Amino acid sequence: NSENSRGSNIDIYMDRIKFMSYDLYVELLTSATVVLDTYPYGGCLTTHDALSNGIPMVTYPLEHVRGRYTLGLYTQMKYCIDNENCYNINEYNTLKQSESDIDNTKYLNLIANNRNEYESIVCALLDNQQLRNKISIDIAYKFKYNLHQGGDLAKEWMLFFIRSYISINFV
Repeated sequence: NSENSRGSNIDIYMDRIKFMSYDLYVELLTSATVVLDTYPYGGCLTTHDALSNGIPMVTYPLEHVRGRYTLGLYTQMKYCIDNENCYNINEYNTLKQSESDIDNTKYLNLIANNRNEYESIVCALLDNQQLRNKISIDIAYKFKYNLHQGGDLAKEWMLFFIRSYISINFV
């Protein structure tokens, strides 16, 4: 039967699967330099855990919801939504290669448009500790104040419920 054959095939991968306690997961996560959003399905809880600890998470969002969770959190946090305060990876790499001064008041957009950008963003974060530290501080701040203590998200939910109530009861 196909279920038995599937079950026996999993044994060949068991040496690659590591189970750990939640405490160890948190310890490993908070010591990470950068976290990679999984592709094609986003991390969800891992994204939340990483960003709440100020760990930069690089994402390559898809058109489907399953691959857009990290993008959604960055949008709610208002991280790099205007290009005036952020370099995209191509601008950053061009400045770096030409040995031009990189504006230290700007951030690096962690949202890739393709796989090459995804890889380049990760490399930039690994190569530039000053930039990474600055991004970490900004992410931790924006996660706390724009996502959880800001009123935009609560207002959005309230309006959703009001519109839903009206459409159900008065249509």
